[in-house]
Amino acid sequence: MQNSLGFNFGSANLENMLQPNESSELKRSHITEMQRILLFDLMTLNPDRTPSKVNLLSDNDHIYAIDHELAFSAIPFLFPARRNPWELNQGDIQQIKGGIISKLIMGRQFIQDPFVSDIRSITPAFWDKALSHLPDEWQWEHWHTVRSFINDIVAHADEFVYNVKRTLL
Repeated sequence: MQNSLGFNFGSANLENMLQPNESSELKRSHITEMQRILLFDLMTLNPDRTPSKVNLLSDNDHIYAIDHELAFSAIPFLFPARRNPWELNQGDIQQIKGGIISKLIMGRQFIQDPFVSDIRSITPAFWDKALSHLPDEWQWEHWHTVRSFINDIVAHADEFVYNVKRTLL
C-alpha cells in the first residue's frame, strides 16, 4: 500500500484468502462473480485488475474484488473518447483481453439477464442515498459526470452487457 496512488480503505478483514491466478480452477459461481466484477470494472473505468496485479481474493466459496483506487481515474480525460458509455472502445477491449478475469472466464457461459437486472437497480433513489452517505472530504467535482456516465449505461444495460459478453466469447 505504500506505493498506492490514493487513499486506502478496508471495511472487513478477510482471513485465509487465496489470490486466484491464471491456472486457478473455478466453480460456476466463481465465474458468475468474476463476470459481475468485470462489468463493474468496466462501468467504473477501473483498469487495475491485471495478471500482475490481480486484486481478487477467494475463500473458495466467493471471489472478492479489492482495490478500486483507480476507478473513474479517466473521467477528466474521458470525453469524447467514449461518447456512448455502453459501447466498448478499443481500450476497453484491450483491458478485457489483457486482464486476469478474461484469462479465467474467456469462452465460458455468460447469461446476460441477471447482470442487466443488477445494472438496472441503479436508480435515482440509489444515487440520492449513495451521495448522501459520502463524507465531505470525498466530494468531487466530477460526481455529476460519473453519475451521467453510469446512468447512460443503465439506460442501455442490455447493449452494455451484450457488448461485454460478445468480447468474452
